[in-house]
Amino acid sequence: MQRFISRFVTTPRIPKKFQEIFPKKRTINKILFQLDTRLTYREMFPIFLQVSQTTNEENVPWKKKYPYIKSSDIMQMRNVLITLRRQNKFVHKDLLAMEDKLLNIAAELCNNDAISILSFNVVHGHKRGSVEYNYQNDVETANRFIKNLYARNHHLTVKLIGDMFFENKAYDKAQKYYKEFLNLENSTKLTGEVYGKLGEIQIKHVNGFLKAEKSWLKCIELLEIERSSRWYFLLAKLYLSSEPMKARALLENCASIGFKESFKTLGFLELNYFHNHERAKEWFKIGMEIMDLECFFGFLDCCLKVKDIRGARDCLESVKKLGNNDNKKPMIDAFLESRRDSIKLLDKA
Repeated sequence: MQRFISRFVTTPRIPKKFQEIFPKKRTINKILFQLDTRLTYREMFPIFLQVSQTTNEENVPWKKKYPYIKSSDIMQMRNVLITLRRQNKFVHKDLLAMEDKLLNIAAELCNNDAISILSFNVVHGHKRGSVEYNYQNDVETANRFIKNLYARNHHLTVKLIGDMFFENKAYDKAQKYYKEFLNLENSTKLTGEVYGKLGEIQIKHVNGFLKAEKSWLKCIELLEIERSSRWYFLLAKLYLSSEPMKARALLENCASIGFKESFKTLGFLELNYFHNHERAKEWFKIGMEIMDLECFFGFLDCCLKVKDIRGARDCLESVKKLGNNDNKKPMIDAFLESRRDSIKLLDKA
């Protein structure tokens, strides 16, 4: 088989622009290992290169040109780029365009996941009033595909229907489809996402704490932190008052990948529960770097508690400058008023 494949895998001339934007071989190989892909870097690379040079309108005989590929391989290649984007929290516009091209190619090769995603893109785009998806025939075709795939118990379609209702805040309907999905598969990455959203629905119900906790624990068991940081954070919030040690561990996981909300929450947890003022200052300082206003408040409180006069004065000056922003001024004025006595003592120090 390898000998057969090697007949079709050549090393094409690589344009300089592609070399500049495409990740290094080591980076891609690491992701291929994580995703457990069927094809190797050597087999995928010429397809990535071809896709980068192909327009959306250009009809390339993919199976003829690369007879070793399957439509599922194309979707895996798209997942490689998506994983890269999530890990880096940044993507070059050309790599983002490549994701879209790969999705279209997979649909051309009759991949049901690709057809489902594209169909939902059309429906969502039409609802948002996007000019790109303003053709009634396209919407009718998309709805027909969705209906047919759902009738065949296509797993991703069932989940995406649930997602659509979730986004529209029709939570009872969303929950119905999510439970249908869980009857179809129960230990995949998609399952992890479903458990995450189910937890968000369950926590809204009376006495939904235990159900939400169970769903979010299942979610973070199945998903890597890059895809589940929101649910790590929500689970941590459940534990803040009852099990702060668990909350701290979950929040530190969120902080490790730069989840913005985690810094102030960790800071206030260290300040108010563990009374570790220096550690709290460290978390607030990181939050200040991304201009989280509440981290400035927390940092100032820490400085006042440990009598760090210089740090408190510098922070107070920064807070007052931020008060020039009309959106932040009411919140800042309220905070300064609540700390008026401490600030007066600071002026006398």
